[in-house]
Amino acid sequence: MADIIASFRHDAHPMAILTSSFAALGAYSPEGNPALAGQKIYTAPTDAALRLIDKQIFRLIGKAITLAAMAYRMRQGRPFVAPPANMGYAESFLYMLDHLNEPSGYRPHATISKALDTLFLLHADHEMNASCAAVLQVGSTLVDPYSAVSAGCAALYGPCVASCLLSIPSSLPPSSLPPSCLPPVSVLLPAPVPSLNVSRTPSHAP
Repeated sequence: MADIIASFRHDAHPMAILTSSFAALGAYSPEGNPALAGQKIYTAPTDAALRLIDKQIFRLIGKAITLAAMAYRMRQGRPFVAPPANMGYAESFLYMLDHLNEPSGYRPHATISKALDTLFLLHADHEMNASCAAVLQVGSTLVDPYSAVSAGCAALYGPCVASCLLSIPSSLPPSSLPPSCLPPVSVLLPAPVPSLNVSRTPSHAP
């Protein structure tokens, strides 16, 4: 995967890299591809089918932050950083984004890690947004989970959804952000951006 991501142009958009990377990731899990392993590997009423589903979910969640960090560092012209073994999910993501030549005991700021962990939870509880609907629609064809998640990433690539993501920091109470974070947020978000609801699928949609 490192070679695949490194092959992109230096100015490639991170979402283009991430969308392609998720699709390519499926090539390393042929046992999780119904087109190769059988159409009923996920729908069969067996414990094996449930375990296979869980295995792909764990892989996708675990590798998502690694792929995202690799896309970011490729754009920065920095070498990739291997995931740490002794950190939480959000903290590991920040580590892979920012680690340079610090000593081996380097850890991301605890407050920033906690804030990012909270933002991840808020996104996970965002109900039927555009990317979730895309994953469900593509997944209903019984395609492999990696291709379905790649479709979700493509939905997030759209400018309507991207503007929603930028609105999250502006919705946080100022007291919840460290003082050092306030100036960059004010620079990045000088004016109101569209509501988070623009990415929500209408209730009357099929």
